[in-house]
Amino acid sequence: MAAIAVSCAKTGEINPVSEQAIGFDTWKNNLTKATTTTPHEGFKTGDKFGVFGYKQTGTEKTVVFNGDDVTLDANGSWNYSGIRFWDRTTDSYSFFAISPAGAIPVPADEPNDNANAPAKTGLFVTNDISFNGRNGDILVAKKKNVLKSSYGLAVDLEFVPEAALFDLKVKKAKNLEEAELKINSISIQNIQTKGNLTVSGYDGDGVPETAWSLAAASETSTFNNTHGLISVPLPTIDAGVSYGTANSVFLINKLIVMPQALITNEQQLVINYSITFGGETITHSRTIDLNKFDTSDVDQTANRDEASQNAGPFITSWEPGKHYTYYLTINADLIVFSATICDWTDADAFHYIIN
Repeated sequence: MAAIAVSCAKTGEINPVSEQAIGFDTWKNNLTKATTTTPHEGFKTGDKFGVFGYKQTGTEKTVVFNGDDVTLDANGSWNYSGIRFWDRTTDSYSFFAISPAGAIPVPADEPNDNANAPAKTGLFVTNDISFNGRNGDILVAKKKNVLKSSYGLAVDLEFVPEAALFDLKVKKAKNLEEAELKINSISIQNIQTKGNLTVSGYDGDGVPETAWSLAAASETSTFNNTHGLISVPLPTIDAGVSYGTANSVFLINKLIVMPQALITNEQQLVINYSITFGGETITHSRTIDLNKFDTSDVDQTANRDEASQNAGPFITSWEPGKHYTYYLTINADLIVFSATICDWTDADAFHYIIN
């Protein structure tokens, strides 16, 4: 979705025709924005980002935007208060942005020789951000440099996702084709949900270089069917009979999580399920550390033992901008834990088996 650039006539100018307002447009990769209900492509009416930026002549930098809110209106235009106009006496402009607006502390106006102000560098640390699983992504725009030849055009900002996206699916193995499988409960536990994002620099393509750290008063949460994240009725789910990912069913769908290290005996997946065959029902409970999933093929056959499956390298963290899909393939003897990780498009895989 492309937003229409802001436009606003400036009154009282001697030659207003030559004046053009600085306006903003946005574009982004797939699945880089989330709402309170489900991740989607693009921003929605009322969404805001905070913009920072400066104009430059020679080595002199002058702040133009210092965390100003830019809001998407119902007509698809991005608007901000106190419209600023392109200064054609300058050499260039540089812009930085973060969504949602207000995610970072905005400094007071600084002298032009203070190179540490976010408006001049784009280097900043967020306020404490709390993740509830359904809050929107935190996005940081690539640094945007605008030369004089492009003055008057909308400033198109490409936002990079800095949260991680988590999905959990279940599949029923072929040897349970005649059996009934019920998922009684499922959760991921002790997930860190409060932290800070630091932007430490920008590479040659303007991509932000970032890192996450826990908040001073860190918080953890358990996400399960009581959080409204389960997209199918429980406990009556029948996941089908194929190993193929097309025949899997979501248990947790598009959970927005803070990037973090996955530590033994902390972040864990807990599942309770029942298998009914020939009038007999057996109930199983399993707990596994999330840092014990290793790289392999998602569609593993069931005849590999746990040792050969669980050989590493292990997935020991959730990283910014990654989309993780975990699969639980349940059969009569064991559970195959597998997953994919991708930059919204391509994927590698990792898995775990419990006997």
